[in-house]
Amino acid sequence: MSESVLFGVEGHVGVITLNRPERRNALSFEMRERLAQGLEDFAANAEVRIVVLEGAPPSFCAGVDLSEGPPSLGHERADAPVSVSAPFAAFVKPLFASVNGAAAGGGLEIALACDFIIASTTAKFMLPEVRIGSIAGGGGTQRLVRAIPSALAARMLYTGDAMGAQSALDHGLVTELVESDKLHDRALELAHQIAQNAPLSLAAIKECLKVAANLPLNEGLAVERGLWGRLTTSEDRAEGRVAFREGRPPRFKGK
Repeated sequence: MSESVLFGVEGHVGVITLNRPERRNALSFEMRERLAQGLEDFAANAEVRIVVLEGAPPSFCAGVDLSEGPPSLGHERADAPVSVSAPFAAFVKPLFASVNGAAAGGGLEIALACDFIIASTTAKFMLPEVRIGSIAGGGGTQRLVRAIPSALAARMLYTGDAMGAQSALDHGLVTELVESDKLHDRALELAHQIAQNAPLSLAAIKECLKVAANLPLNEGLAVERGLWGRLTTSEDRAEGRVAFREGRPPRFKGK
């Protein structure tokens, strides 16, 4: 039996592949535990500067596997304190989702918890929980309304209807569309481009982005300035300036 989640490292890029295509990569309890542990491992690995999350074709992720919970009583872990998206939201390094096919329910919620999403031209996005007597309880109602216009988010949540790839691009849910057969390679190309940058700077930007969504502007600016000040004493900042003057690529060490 193949692994339900695959983890790999290519240079400074970590890759997570949801690998349960026969179930449209629906998230089992075991997969959720493996994902949480894998993200912890990537966070602790100094060589990994960015992580890509993808699903084995033809789907990205159909959401939480409801077959593991008794249908008459609700999902076994409905009252669990940690949502399906929590490990992704807590990840301290850059993380983006590469969505090929459907991202539904919890699948869309984990994608929304990433820093950004790129997608194939055949991708579709939906939170259909209302159709089965529930709501998107893994951050879907809160993150979707921050990612797209609020009225459009409300319509998606109330109807459970899917948003197509082009509409997702037009409304800013995804940043780029790629043909399905080229998405994996494009995701790695983009990840390697980002990974060339200073790892301390990447981590600082991640922290700034998080506070920007939650703090008043003056408080966010204070956090930004504090992080900028810390970076001024780093070896990587000195190396970046020397490399610029010498006309060569910088050799960052994360120090």
